[in-house]
Amino acid sequence: MPSSICELKHLKDMNFIGCMRLDKLPDDLEGLKVHRSDVKYQVSEYDDFIRLCFTREPQTQEFQKLKILDLRRCDIEEVPESLGHLELLEELRLTNTDVKHLPDSICMLKHLKYLILQRCVLLKKLPDNLGELESLQTLDLSRCYSIREIPSSICMLKQLKILDLWHCFCLEKLPEGIGQLESLEELYITGCYNIRQIPDSICLLKNLKKLELEGCGLQEA
Repeated sequence: MPSSICELKHLKDMNFIGCMRLDKLPDDLEGLKVHRSDVKYQVSEYDDFIRLCFTREPQTQEFQKLKILDLRRCDIEEVPESLGHLELLEELRLTNTDVKHLPDSICMLKHLKYLILQRCVLLKKLPDNLGELESLQTLDLSRCYSIREIPSSICMLKQLKILDLWHCFCLEKLPEGIGQLESLEELYITGCYNIRQIPDSICLLKNLKKLELEGCGLQEA
């Protein structure tokens, strides 16, 4: 990538999709006045990009305007605590990564609307305070095979419209207070065969339009 890219002062999108052989980013990348940046597919020098995005050094202040961070299929196992510094982030995609846990600082992302964790097969636990993501509209945990529990604080997500737990094989129950998700429109628990019962509070979901239960281990009352 030529260093002259750093002279593009009005750049709004960076899209590295399919750049599997990209092994270096320009040293002066932090000079870009980035208003929105997408990192897609695979960036081999992931650590350098994270250093740029997640620090509060004066020269990296423009990265605090980041709205979309897409790291799907990147070779990463850990997301740093400094993720919480991306205060304007609206969408975070970690699909098909080896992330095992999310930092508690993710709960500081008050503008986050979309948290996409599809096929994070090693992810075992979500932050207890996930309910502090007050703007969250979509939580996608489909094929997170190792997830055993959804934190009860999720019931505080008043803007949540889509909760996708498709094929979360190890998940044993839904939060009892799930009926508090007053905006929920779609709930997918297909293939969650360890879920034996659905909380009665689900009947309080007045905006629920789609409920998929196929393959669950539900027992008759």
